[in-house]
Amino acid sequence: VSPLLLATIATDFTPVPLLSNQIIKTAKASTNDNIKDLLDWYSSGSDTFTNSEVLDNSLGSMRIKNTDGSISLIIFPSPYYSPAFTKGEKVDLNTKRTKKSQHTSEGTYIHFQISGVTNTEKLPTPIELPLKVKVHGKDSPLKYWPKFDKKQLAISTLDFEIRHQLTQIHGLYRSSDKTGGYWKITMNDGSTYQSDLSKKFEYNTEKPPINIDEIKTIEAEIN
Repeated sequence: VSPLLLATIATDFTPVPLLSNQIIKTAKASTNDNIKDLLDWYSSGSDTFTNSEVLDNSLGSMRIKNTDGSISLIIFPSPYYSPAFTKGEKVDLNTKRTKKSQHTSEGTYIHFQISGVTNTEKLPTPIELPLKVKVHGKDSPLKYWPKFDKKQLAISTLDFEIRHQLTQIHGLYRSSDKTGGYWKITMNDGSTYQSDLSKKFEYNTEKPPINIDEIKTIEAEIN
């Protein structure tokens, strides 16, 4: 066979499309990676910094002064990212820590969420939020569900607390039949907040903090 004929054969070759089972395997691998990421995020420990003062903010990190006077350095996931805060502004930070310390220490790599600054006022008595959980349509009892004494909480903080309970006690993201569902918060005035459990909470759509003593119900369904 001449080199010219070989070149022609190679040029005219038509790629074979992926078989359906190959596409399914690729989709499953992507889904599994997403579920592992969700489990890692919501089952981990977290730190909350409330009404902290921004000392300086540069690409890749931000130093804050906490209400107890301690200083924390927040390391962002991307070295090129910097949130739009300037020196002297107040922020609330909900972070995932990679080592168990009271405050995030210098050099610690963390995921983070910046929410609206909440009211520091405390409730006279801590309250247990009215969370009801169902797994595949059946009631699932709460365990180690904390009481809260802060009058206001950011929706992102509530999302983390709800999903932390769901991952630790009710098996969310820990088996193939518990990878989705929803949570829904209903307020006394009828307004609602809702999130899809198969995805991370969309922090860029953060709503204003809510008064927790005005929450009527919180329902969560795992399926």
